[in-house]
Amino acid sequence: MKLIFSSSLTKIFSEEDCYPIDKGQCLTNESFAFQVYVQAEEGVCAPVSVEADVPVNVYEVKKMKGDYYGFYGERTPDDYDCRVEDNEYPELLKKTDQLCLEAGESATLFIEIPAEKKAAGVHKITVKIGAEEKTLPLTVLPVELEETNLIITHWFHMDGIADYYHVKPFSEAFYARFEQFLKAYLKMGNTVVFVPLFTPPLDTHVGCERTTAQLIGVEKNGEEYTFDFSEMERYVKLCLSCGAKYFEFSHLFTQWGGEFCPKIIVKENGVKRNLFGWNVSSEAPCYQAFLKQFFKGLLLEMDKLGIKDKSFLHLTDEPGEPHIERYERLSKFVKENCPNIPVMDALSHYDFAANGSVDMPVVAMNSKDLEKFNDREHMLYYCQSVDEEYLSNRYFHMPLQRTAILGYQLYQTQVKGFLHWGYNFYNAAVSKRKINPYEVTTADAGLPAGDCFVVYPGDEEVEYSIRYFALLKGFEEERLMETLEKKIGKKKALKMLENEGVSGVHKYPRSVSWHETFRQKIYAELVK
Repeated sequence: MKLIFSSSLTKIFSEEDCYPIDKGQCLTNESFAFQVYVQAEEGVCAPVSVEADVPVNVYEVKKMKGDYYGFYGERTPDDYDCRVEDNEYPELLKKTDQLCLEAGESATLFIEIPAEKKAAGVHKITVKIGAEEKTLPLTVLPVELEETNLIITHWFHMDGIADYYHVKPFSEAFYARFEQFLKAYLKMGNTVVFVPLFTPPLDTHVGCERTTAQLIGVEKNGEEYTFDFSEMERYVKLCLSCGAKYFEFSHLFTQWGGEFCPKIIVKENGVKRNLFGWNVSSEAPCYQAFLKQFFKGLLLEMDKLGIKDKSFLHLTDEPGEPHIERYERLSKFVKENCPNIPVMDALSHYDFAANGSVDMPVVAMNSKDLEKFNDREHMLYYCQSVDEEYLSNRYFHMPLQRTAILGYQLYQTQVKGFLHWGYNFYNAAVSKRKINPYEVTTADAGLPAGDCFVVYPGDEEVEYSIRYFALLKGFEEERLMETLEKKIGKKKALKMLENEGVSGVHKYPRSVSWHETFRQKIYAELVK
């Protein structure tokens, strides 16, 4: 049986895809991961174990089908990919303690040493498969990884949890599952948690509804509303206890222009009904009267929870140039009635920022206006069809190094953070139906495989994708640059990236070899 230790940043289809390693390095509170390519010379069914004096998780890398790429318009996909004819990609990580192979078959193990504090020094990681064993020395350097200063978010979808597990949103059974997803979410490197005040009006076909996921209880008496924030309080306190730093509150108006209201369930005369939704204009006096009363309660609740200076509001997701005037009016209304809470929205036209309507613009990495935003604080995002000009993304058919480079790019561009819409979106495109992510990875051929989610809803616990760990490493490498900056200064840290060819969101060395070597250079600087 052949065992090859490989970098965690390569998708292994065959032995030729391995990037062999014979040792590893990390900081005391940094994760480390590597892969083990296993080639069976004869049939074998053997136990798998890892002996180490640090915590270790062992997974087998399973392939998943991802046969839709979603190239649109005049965009031309570049050549930095790893497409295969059968469209089966290394993707799902299944915890394992046994490996069964026929003669000539191969498999890949993914070995994770989590970020928990480790003693400095050399630790031996010995992988055993039956009678075969191989050891990787891991050197833990006596340096601690700095906490990030970035706002990093991937949107949580409550219906993804509720619908898959058949539990009522915000029930005890729901929270048991949600906490699992939350811990995995924060482990990944996210610092912001999405708060569904009302069912988020995201990725929903016009006139249709997603499963109700509303934290705020609302009761109407004449023209007066009363609000119950107890469920939001429980939700936020759980997030804080697990390590969340910031909160973003769900969108107050519908996606792609803000023309209508989100679905809001209101109790009136003892009966709950959908009082607002697609049938009510975002600028309707009845909705604005509702929001004025709601904001008063929300601000008090933020104060009570101590999160007022850690929160962001959303108006509408991805408005375009035709929506600028409406967005400006909605922004003015919200700012007047919910003052001092910054507005954060994904939008790519510079005029939204130029007129002051948005406080924290989140700009698509392929936006033609991207450079214009350099004169003000902004974040970056990517989503479907961002696959040209070597832009980072997380699709099945992209190399993991292309996914992980995001961390260095976030540091080099000095942006305020990163947003992605799909942590666990388990629906078809625009939520026309619920899907099983183990069976459908492309939102019913509506989105590229890899766009919708980075974790899977396992029977016992959350299951990771290999892309999840590429993102985790990318966000750690951004922190690695912040750690380096603390020692040598920002100017020198940025110069190191410049000298390596990392510049903006398009230019970077497209190589696992470079990626692994550059990280070693940073480690060398840190222990000088």
